[in-house]
Amino acid sequence: MEGQKPPGAVIFAGHAGPDPNQGSMPNPYEHAPILHHADPNVPLKYQPELSFRTLSTTAAVVGLTIWVLSSALGNSILSNGLCCATLVLTALLDSVHNVGKRRWLIETEQSSFGELVNLLMNLFLVPVIVIVFFVISFL
Repeated sequence: MEGQKPPGAVIFAGHAGPDPNQGSMPNPYEHAPILHHADPNVPLKYQPELSFRTLSTTAAVVGLTIWVLSSALGNSILSNGLCCATLVLTALLDSVHNVGKRRWLIETEQSSFGELVNLLMNLFLVPVIVIVFFVISFL
């Protein structure tokens, strides 16, 4: 009986006793079931069919070009109004992009807080642009 170990002796690290199921605690490292989305082919990047972000960037470039040309040629209400309209269009197109991306983020169970903040900032920007236009044009 010299070579035998008493019951409950440590056989190897992390295992005590002959019966591992006897009064043991649940193992936190056991594999939990992996939850999958209904569609495993979820795109990793938001890619809409019609890119409103590209359209808004184009409108912004056109608006800034009009602003630079109008300031070089002299300010007029027409050029200021056209510049203001393109900048408002930029903010609105970007808002449409943000709504679509936010919907996609919610569907793919990702955080959409950043898109919500961006959307609110764009909607705040539209009245600010219009007010600045009226101040510059009529004062």
